[in-house]
Amino acid sequence: FIFDPSLVLYLPLYKRDGLTFSSDDKHGHLATVTGALWTPQGRRFDGIDDFISCGTAPSLDMTTGLTLECWVNFTTLGTNVGIVGWDNLQNVQAYHLVENGTDVYFRTSTAGNVNVTLNWGRTINNWYHIVGTYDASVSLMSFYLDGNLRATGTQSGNILTANGNLCIGRYYDAGYETNSLIGEVRIYSRALTPLEIQRNFLATKWRYR
Repeated sequence: FIFDPSLVLYLPLYKRDGLTFSSDDKHGHLATVTGALWTPQGRRFDGIDDFISCGTAPSLDMTTGLTLECWVNFTTLGTNVGIVGWDNLQNVQAYHLVENGTDVYFRTSTAGNVNVTLNWGRTINNWYHIVGTYDASVSLMSFYLDGNLRATGTQSGNILTANGNLCIGRYYDAGYETNSLIGEVRIYSRALTPLEIQRNFLATKWRYR
């Protein structure tokens, strides 16, 4: 993963047990932990006030292409709480993976917010590999579960720029924290192909399944 030039954030959280650490990509983003406890499979977020901030570097400002990818194990089925995303307090929500009851949705914001929702009857205490992609060149948003395409949506235009921190485990602001384990997070500045997403899933599932 590290050698893909489009990989702008790679955080294998099972490898990082400090309160601050750098991401394993070429940018070396500084990640600052609030509360989330280390476990051998990732960080444990308590759903109250735990999150990881990854800063506001220009490399996180995607415009015409994006992939959000993570392994997550839900401890409860939260409502409108964040898994990973970038926004600010002025309600510019550039891109997100968000829990909402039995659903998880992938959001990108251009002129407005567009959600692609994935409902697969998710249950607690099971690991899932979830991926959202956006390709402005074909106005397409795609949502993958465990390496397989499960939902698509239409979006157009460049992704808006947010001024807040990119966060793992939180959506928008305090009070929107996930209650889950997150094993690893990858963000790319392009839409990965279905084959690339399947390869990423197969290359990492041994740790979680």
